[in-house]
Amino acid sequence: MATYPTIIQRPYTRTLRFLTQKTDMESGLRYALPLMATPLRAWDIEYSALTDAEMATLTNFFLARGGRFDTFTFVDPEDSVSYAKCRFGMDDLSPRSVQRDQNQVRVTIEEFA
Repeated sequence: MATYPTIIQRPYTRTLRFLTQKTDMESGLRYALPLMATPLRAWDIEYSALTDAEMATLTNFFLARGGRFDTFTFVDPEDSVSYAKCRFGMDDLSPRSVQRDQNQVRVTIEEFA
């Protein structure tokens, strides 16, 4: 399985997602049931100063995964724990060139069951 490229990953935001199933009844009641015992993680990473080489590495990795189609291993930058079932949470990268050899891009990575 592929591993997400090691690029300086600050700042980032880690969130927890709780998957639930909601059923709305005609009477107005709503029932919610948890689908998993533990939450899934998601990371929003804001790259503000990627070099052209780092941007090419990230772009090639994204394209090789088919966007959010294929899975990869992601190492959480906070606690160095590896999560084997992760994928991109967006359909395109949309990088922005700030100046010569400096690029910005926001990446969303999602863990899934």
